[in-house]
Parts: sequence; C-alpha cells; structure tokens
Amino acid sequence: MHTVFSKTLSNYRLLVGIIFFGLLLRILSIEFANLYHENKIFYIGGDSGAYIFCFDSLISTGTYTINIDSEYGYFGRMPGYPFYIGIFYFLSGMNWEIALQMVYFSQIILDTVAIYLVYQISAKIFTDNKVALLNSFLYATYPFIIIWNPILFAEASSVFFLLLGIWLLVVSEKKYHLLFVGISLSISALMRPQLICIFPLILIVIYQIYKKKMKLFFFHSLLYLFSVMIVYGAWPARNYILYNKLILTQDIRGLVAWDTDINAFYEYLYSVHTSGQPIFTDITFRKTKVKFPPCAYKVKADSILLDSTIELCRSCGRGFKAWREDFKGTNYLVNNCNEKIVENFRMLKKSQIENNPLNYYLTLPLKNLGKALFKQRLANNDTKVKKMSFILFTYRSCLIFTGIIGLIIFLKRRRDETGIAITSLILFLFIYGILCFGPTDQMRNIEMRYFLHPDILLLFFGGYSIIQLLPQKR
Repeated sequence: MHTVFSKTLSNYRLLVGIIFFGLLLRILSIEFANLYHENKIFYIGGDSGAYIFCFDSLISTGTYTINIDSEYGYFGRMPGYPFYIGIFYFLSGMNWEIALQMVYFSQIILDTVAIYLVYQISAKIFTDNKVALLNSFLYATYPFIIIWNPILFAEASSVFFLLLGIWLLVVSEKKYHLLFVGISLSISALMRPQLICIFPLILIVIYQIYKKKMKLFFFHSLLYLFSVMIVYGAWPARNYILYNKLILTQDIRGLVAWDTDINAFYEYLYSVHTSGQPIFTDITFRKTKVKFPPCAYKVKADSILLDSTIELCRSCGRGFKAWREDFKGTNYLVNNCNEKIVENFRMLKKSQIENNPLNYYLTLPLKNLGKALFKQRLANNDTKVKKMSFILFTYRSCLIFTGIIGLIIFLKRRRDETGIAITSLILFLFIYGILCFGPTDQMRNIEMRYFLHPDILLLFFGGYSIIQLLPQKR
C-alpha cells in the first residue's frame, strides 16, 4: 500500500513538474517570438489583422465581413477565432491594445492546461502511466505548438479545443458529455477549416466506445450530431440564408491580399511549381522577365498566353496592385482586369492538367508531401534563428515518423478500444493528402501550421513508440 502511494505521489510530482516546465517554455516563447517573427509587435502576425477586422466590423456596423466592397468578404474568415478575440475585447473594456495582450496570455494558459489533457487522454488510451507522462512531456516541449502560443493566430486555440473535445470524449463519463464534445470540436473547426473532417471521424470513436450497446451508440451519436449542427452548422446556415451561398468553410477571395487575380495566379502556379513566393515577388515588385518552370512552356500557345497574362497582372491586376501599394488607399479597386486574368490562368491550368497530367497529379503533390514532412529549405541559411529553425523542423520530422511507427505498433498489438488510433491515422492521411494533392491553391499552399493538428495527435503514439522500443525490464 505504501509503495503504491509513493509511486502515485512520484508520478503526480513528475506531471506537475512537466506542466510547470511547459508553462515556463511558453512564457519564454514570448521572447523568442520577438526574434523569430521579426515584428515590433510580436503577437501580431500576417492573419491577425483579418481576425480583428471581422469582429470589429460586426460590432461597428452589424455586418461580419473582411471586406465590405467584395461579395466574398462575408466569408473571408470563419468566426471561431474572431469571436474568441472578441471575448477579450469586451473583458478589456473595449480596448483593443489590452484585449490583444489578454488573448496571447490566455493562449499560453490554455496550452498549459492542454499538457494535462494530453496526459489524461494518453492514460485512457494506453493504460500506461509511463506513456502518459512521456506524451505530456513531448507536448509540453513541442516547439511547433509553443511558437504559436504568443501569436494571434488560430492555431494554439484550435488545438486546445480539439484536445478538449477528445478529452471529453474518451475521459469524461458524464451522461450528456457528447453535447460538449460537439461544441468543443465545432469551435476548433470554426477556427481552422481543415478540421471539419474530424466530425465524421468522431462517430468512429463513439462506435468503438459503445459498439456493444447500440442504443447508447445512437443516443450519444445524436447528441453529438445535434451540437455540431447547432454550433458549426450556424456558419454555413448564415452564409446560405443571408447571402444565398452554400459555403461550408471560408472563401478568401474577399481578402484584398487574396483577390481573385491573386487566387487565380496561385491556382495556376501550383499546377507547375511547389513554391510561389519568388515568382509572385518578381511579378509584383520587379519588371524583369518572370521565369516559370520548363513545364509551363511545353505548349507554345501557353507560353504566349502566360507572358501576356503576367503583363495584365502588372498593369491592371487589382490584387497585385494592392500589394505594390502596400494596401494603402483605394485606387487599386477601380479600372482592373481581374476577370480576364482569372480566365487566362484557368485556361493555363486546364492546359497543364491535359498536357502534363503526371506532373500535376503525382510529381508536384509528392514534392509537396516531401516539403510537408521534411522541411529542408532553411538548411543552408546562415542566420542563427533560421539554423535553429532547421533543427526544430528536423526534430518535427523525427517525431512524425516516430508517431507513425507507434501508431502501426499499437494497431498491431492492441485493440483500439477508444478509436483514437484509427481516427488519428485517418486525420493524418486526410489532411496531408488534401493539402498536398488537392486541386485548389489553398490546398497546395504548404505551411507547417496547417499540419499542426494531425502532428499533435501523432505525438500520442510517438511516446508509445519510444516506450515500446526501449529495453523492457523483466
């Protein structure tokens, strides 16, 4: 009895130590953010202004939009994170400066709580305290969740609500807990659109838990689906009822930075190339001839059309002009040729699919997948920060493959009684697949933060893999 108590106390101390260490790292991330994000106001990122503007527009004009001048502005950002920011706007006495600082502090607190959620979820899945402690440590020290803690992006908050939903699902034993599972996961998906794929996957988990009691399965499934329809469903319902458009997630064409000409350009570019920034910069800010990959010039007519379309982008592309003028004033809104630019780029993309199908459907997506799994671009950079970034990206790749190995070992050796293993596998395959192989510009726009959620779920099996591969005491 004394031995069991001592072991429990020792485990408790370890967990508390891990949580406090994680909190310390998250506080220190504030200093790192100043350096890494190279921004005077370190907690403001590229997307932050859009979230703030949407909520500010709602309380100022009564209309939720990112751009009142665009028909797509009403759908430019999903409401999860803007409303989350808005809570602190009211708590701060309607002072944006104070509110935004409260937001990043709240994200640090929530992500510290998430360390405990990871521990409890792991204990339930694996029934092994060593795995649970190791997983909580891996999450507490995982650099790619820590760096988003002090930044006003939706990543950290959406991860918390994802983990909270999973915790409610597999740990909580309350009668109506599935209602709160649906609410929490809906909030997470309203922050990051790629998470809508989690909704049907949770039904797998519910089935695994209640498959021997089908009445309970149907009861809890209905509770879950009801809350998802009410909370998440309110967004597409609003889009259809008010604006007669069935948009399930978002349409970023309403953002000036992603105007229709910019959107069409990237959609074409990702049919011939995996990286857009250098070419975009050449078109927007330089007058030199733009060089696309050789496959773009495979058809002579395409070469001529591409060159003429680039000239249109430079002379009368509304989005390109906005970037050149640093989004100052409204002169870029008039006398544009966006419709022609969009038409041309769509023709060019169609030609690529017809004439280079292997490149479009396989070669480029596999390169995207390589980029998603192995971040190599910063390897030869001289700055200390970017060299450190390369080390961290390498660490991320190791954890991903450790997690995949752990997932395979788990599914071979044990029954997936909670359904989290198969859910994590499907989520990983779906998000990586759709972002690397998908047909639109946003789907092939590879940013590491877009993969954060499946990466986090793989961490559970990373710890399990490490424990299984270590020599076992006899």
